[in-house]
Amino acid sequence: MTTIDTREAAVAGLALFPPSLRISALESKNFRDEVGLSVDAVIQLDEIGVAFRRSTLFKNIRALLSENVASAEIIDRNNQSWNIALDKEKHGIRITAAERTYLIPDFSCLHPNVDNRLAWFDAETKRHGVSDEDLRAWRRILADREIDDEEVDGLLKQFRLTPRYVSAAIEKSLRRKNIRIDALIPDEVTYFDRLVGKPAPEHDLKQFFEHTTKERPGLDLPAAFLLSSHSFGPQSIALEAVDPAKVLEFFDWAEHAGDRFTQVGVVECGLRHLHKMPQLAPHLRNIIQTIRSDDLTSETGRLELLCALIMLVDGELARTGICRERQPFWRRLAAIAHASVIERAIVAVNMLPDDFIAWCRQSRGLHFYLQTFVDMRREPRWSPDLLSASQLKAEFIGRIVAAAPENAGTMLGDGSLELFDRASSSSLVAQVSFPFSFLPGPLEGGQPSIATMPQEIEDNLNEMLRSETLTAKSFVTLVNSALLYPLDGEFARLAAEGLARAKYELPNIKSSDEAFHLLVGLAIVASVTRSAKLANEVKILMRAVRRKPDIEISQENAFRICLLAAPASAGLSDWGKYIGDCATELSFEDMSRDSITTLWNFIEVLRQLEPTLLQTTSRADAALQAAFACCPPEVKTAEAS
Repeated sequence: MTTIDTREAAVAGLALFPPSLRISALESKNFRDEVGLSVDAVIQLDEIGVAFRRSTLFKNIRALLSENVASAEIIDRNNQSWNIALDKEKHGIRITAAERTYLIPDFSCLHPNVDNRLAWFDAETKRHGVSDEDLRAWRRILADREIDDEEVDGLLKQFRLTPRYVSAAIEKSLRRKNIRIDALIPDEVTYFDRLVGKPAPEHDLKQFFEHTTKERPGLDLPAAFLLSSHSFGPQSIALEAVDPAKVLEFFDWAEHAGDRFTQVGVVECGLRHLHKMPQLAPHLRNIIQTIRSDDLTSETGRLELLCALIMLVDGELARTGICRERQPFWRRLAAIAHASVIERAIVAVNMLPDDFIAWCRQSRGLHFYLQTFVDMRREPRWSPDLLSASQLKAEFIGRIVAAAPENAGTMLGDGSLELFDRASSSSLVAQVSFPFSFLPGPLEGGQPSIATMPQEIEDNLNEMLRSETLTAKSFVTLVNSALLYPLDGEFARLAAEGLARAKYELPNIKSSDEAFHLLVGLAIVASVTRSAKLANEVKILMRAVRRKPDIEISQENAFRICLLAAPASAGLSDWGKYIGDCATELSFEDMSRDSITTLWNFIEVLRQLEPTLLQTTSRADAALQAAFACCPPEVKTAEAS
C-alpha cells in the first residue's frame, strides 16, 4: 500500500482549485497547520517602493533587536542589497542602499524581551486611542511568548483597524489622489465597532446610546461627536468633564474644519453648556451662521457632498454585508460616522476631486437605495428618499432650534438675537420647515413618533375616510400624517376598506405625478401601521391606476411603490412574498430593453442584499432574463445633416 503524504496531497488538491479559492485556503492558518504547509509572504514597503521576503526581513530584525548584530545585509526582491540597523534615537530601523536612507518601524513586537514587547504594545495602544478585548488578547499573547512571522500582520492589522489610523490613511489617500473605495472604506466590522461602539442585539436606539456613554473610557471629543447623527449623541457628552482649554480648542476646530453632523452636535451640546462656558459663544454663533447659509442649489455644496458620502459608505457596507447581522439604525450610524470621517479628511486636505460626488452616487447609490428598502422591514419610518441636501438642512435647523434655550440669542451675544427671533423672517426659527424639520431622521426608522396628533386632524381623518364618496383628496391628511404622528391601525383599516368600497376608482387624479405620490403615501401608511390589508389594496389600486390611458407609472416606479408597501409585513417570509409577487407581475409586462435592464438590476441587487428573495423573485428573474434575450437592442440612426 502506498502512503500518501498529507502535505503532498494538499498541494496537489489545491492545484485543482481556481486561484481565488487557492489563495483563500492558504490564508487560513488553521488549514496550513492541519496539512503541514507554510507560506513565506512578501512585505511591500510602500514608502520606499521595495519588497522583501518576510522570513528574511523578520529574521534580521530579530537579530538586531536581540543585539546579536549591529547591522545586517538584506536583499530585496529585485536583488538589490540594503543595510539595516537600529536607530534608537528615532525608535525605528534605518534602511540604507547607496545614497538612499529611510526609516521604517522597529517591529518591537518581535523583541525577545517581554518588557520591550509590552512597552511597544502599550505605546501603540495609547497612540491609536483604542483598547478593546481584541487588543487585550494580543497583549496577553505578547506577555506569554514571542510571536511568529505569520502573527505579526494579525497584530498590526488590529492597529490598522483603529479610527485614528484609518482617518490618517484616508487623508493620505486623498492627498495622493488615490480615490478608490477600498482606500476610503474599511471592510472589517471591527473598525466600525471601534468607531461608534459595539451594539448589544437587544438594545434599541436610546438604549444603545445610554450603553455607549457608560462604556466610553475617556472623552475624546473628535471621536465622541462622530455620533452626532442623532441628538442622543451630543446629549450624552458632558463637557464639564473635559479640560476647558481642550474644549475651546475642539470647538475652534469644529467651526473651521469639522464635518456637518459634528457641527450640529457641537451646537446642540454647546447651547446646553453655554451658561457655564460663555467662551463657546463665538464658535456656536459662527457654526449656526454657516449651517443657515448652506446653499441647496450648489451641486458641489457640503450637504450634497455629505449625502453622496453617506450613500457611498452605507452602500458599500450593504454590498459587503459585514453589518448584516446588526440593527439597521446601528449600521446607518456607523455609515454616517465614517462618511463624516471622510468629510473631515476632504476639508483637511482642502481638495474635492472633480466629479467626486457623482462618482460616490454612481458607485454605491443603488446598493444604498435598495438596502434602505430592505431595512424598512425592521425600521419602516425612514426611506431612502429622505436622504437629500434639503432634508438634511431642514433636520439640522430643526435640531438647533429645538436645542436652543429661551434666551439663546442673548447668551450668544454680538447681534445673535435675530437668530432665534420668532418674529423675524430671516431668523433660524423662520427656516424651520413643516413638515420636513419634523420628519424622522436617519436613525429613527424604528422609533415611534413622539408627537401627539391634534384632535382636529384626527377628526378630519375619521370624516374623510368614512365618507361614502372617496376621491384622491380623501387620503391627503392620512398620507401627510404618516411620518409625523403615531397612526392608529384603525385608520389604515378604514383606508383599505375605503379603496375597496370605491372599487379603486378615485376621481380627481389629474396627473401621473399625483397618482404616483398618492400611491407612495398610501404605501408608507401601510408600512408604518403594519397593515398587510392596506398593502394589498395599494397593489390593486396601483394596478387599476396604471391601466388608465392618461396615467403613466413606469415599472421602476411601480416596483418602488411595492418596496415601500412591503414592510406592512414585518415577518421575513411574508415581506419577501409580497416583493416576489409584485416583481413577478411587473416582469411579465411589455417594456423596453432599458426598463427590463433597470428592473432586472434592482432584483439582482436585492437578491444579494437579502438572500430570502432568491426564492420569491426566481420567476421574475427568469422572466426578465427571457425578455432581455428576446428584446433586441435599440438601433440609433444618425440624422441627416
